Amino acid sequence: MQRKLYLILTSLILISISLKAQTIKGIVSDSSRTIIGATITVTGQGLKSATNAQGAYQIKLNTAGTFTVSASYLGFQTQQKQLTVAAGATEELNFTLVENKNDLDGVVVIGSRSAPRSQLETAVPVDLVDVKKLAQNSPQVSLSQILNYVAPSFTSNVANLTDGTDHIDPASLRGLGPDQVLILINGKRRHTTSLININGSLGKGSVGTDLNAIPTAAIKRIEVLRDGAAAQYGSDAIAGVINIILNEDVNKLSASITGGGFAGKHSDGLDGETAQANVNYGVKLNDKGGFLNLTGSFDYRDFASRTTPYRGVIYTDYNNPTLYSTPTGLDITNAELARRGQSRADFVPNIGQSKNRGGALFLNAVVPVADNAEIYAFGGLNSRNGTSTAFYRTPRQLTQTNATIYPNGFLPQIVTDNGDQSLAIGIRGSLGEWKADFSNTYGRNQINFTTANTLNASMLTASPTSFDAGGYDFVQNNQSRFYKVL
Repeated sequence: MQRKLYLILTSLILISISLKAQTIKGIVSDSSRTIIGATITVTGQGLKSATNAQGAYQIKLNTAGTFTVSASYLGFQTQQKQLTVAAGATEELNFTLVENKNDLDGVVVIGSRSAPRSQLETAVPVDLVDVKKLAQNSPQVSLSQILNYVAPSFTSNVANLTDGTDHIDPASLRGLGPDQVLILINGKRRHTTSLININGSLGKGSVGTDLNAIPTAAIKRIEVLRDGAAAQYGSDAIAGVINIILNEDVNKLSASITGGGFAGKHSDGLDGETAQANVNYGVKLNDKGGFLNLTGSFDYRDFASRTTPYRGVIYTDYNNPTLYSTPTGLDITNAELARRGQSRADFVPNIGQSKNRGGALFLNAVVPVADNAEIYAFGGLNSRNGTSTAFYRTPRQLTQTNATIYPNGFLPQIVTDNGDQSLAIGIRGSLGEWKADFSNTYGRNQINFTTANTLNASMLTASPTSFDAGGYDFVQNNQSRFYKVL
C-alpha cells in the first residue's frame, strides 16, 4: 500500500514539473542598439519567435534538453548558440549580431535622400532586378526585353517598318514616353541616342536611351524607381528612373551563350534566330578594394516575318509587251507568275523583326587613393549593324522600278550602322563632415543610314543600287559636383 502511494506521489510531482513550461528568453542587438524584428529559431523543434520593439524575445519549449538556437536578421551574420534547459526552468540567451556586407546586395541607391538604404526602407517602392539570375533563366537576351519580361510597368517592343527604330527598342515606364524615363549607370546620367523615333513606333517624335547598348553580363543589378522620381531627379524622370549598377566581381570568370528562335503559322520553319555570347572577368588592383571589371559581348538577331502571301496586283500587261502589244493596265498576275515559275510568296515585305548584329566592350573600375577617397571610371563601346526592309516594289510599279535592273521588282533595305561610346571618370570621398563626388560623364551616339537593294527610277539604267542616306550624331558631356553631410 505504501509502495503504491509512493508511486502516485512521484507521478504527480513529475506531471506538475512537466506542466511547468521551459522557457528561453533574451535580447538581440548589434554593437550599438537592439534589433527589432530579428528571427529566433530553435533548430529541430519547429519553434520560432521575433524580437519586439525592445529587441526582446521569448520561446516556450515543449521539453527539457539541449537545444541549438539561432538568431538572424537581414544585413547581419546568422549566429548560433547551444543552450541546456532543465525541466521547468527559464534560461536567458542573448545575441550580439555582426554586420554582413555580402548580405546587402539588395541595397538601393535611388529613391533615397540620404545614405543608401535597403529597398524595405525607401520612402517609395523600388523594383530590384537581379540581371544575372534573369539572364540564365529568362528566354530573352537583350536588356530591354529582359526588363520587359519581369517589370510590369516597363514596356519595350521590337519595332518594324520604322527605319532606325527597328534596331533601337524604345523603352517606356508607366506608358509614358521614352524621353520621360531617366537612365542612370552607377548613379550617373546616361546619354540618349541620336535617333528621333518616327512612323508608328513607340514614343513617336521622342528620343530615348538605347538600353541594348549595355551588355547584360556587365550588369550586377537594376533598380527601377517610379513614384516620386521627378521630385528628386527632374522633369525628364516623370515616368521614373532606371539605375543600372555595373558588375564588380574580381578573380571570377563568367561566360554564357544563349540562343533561340521563333516558329509561327506564317514562318518558313524557324526564323528570328537570336544568339548572344558574353564573357566577364574582373581583376583585383590592390588590397584596398580596387578592381577592374571587363565585359565583352556579341549579339546576333535574324529576320522574322509574319506576312501572308501578297494578294494584290504584281504584273500588268505593261510588264509583257511581247504578248500584249497594246497594254491597258490589265492584271495578268496569275498568268505571268506561272510563266516565270514564281508565286505570290516571292513578293512579300519583311513585316517583323529586323536583322541585327554587333558587339560591345564595357569596363567598371575603382582605385582607392586614400583612406577616404577613391577614383572610379566606367563606360563602354558598342557597335551594331542592322538591316530592315521597306515595302516591296512590284514590277507593275513602273515609275518606281526598272525592269532592266530588277525584272522582278525589289525589296529595299535600310542598313543602319549604330555606334555608341561612353566614359565616366570621377573621384569621391570625404571632406571633413561632407561627402563629395566630382565627375565628368561623356556619351556619344552616331547613326548612319545606307539604302541598299534599291534604285532611283528617274535615272533609268544609270541608277546605283545603293545610296548613302546620311545620319545623326549626338554628344552629351555632364560635369557634376555633389556634396552631402555625413
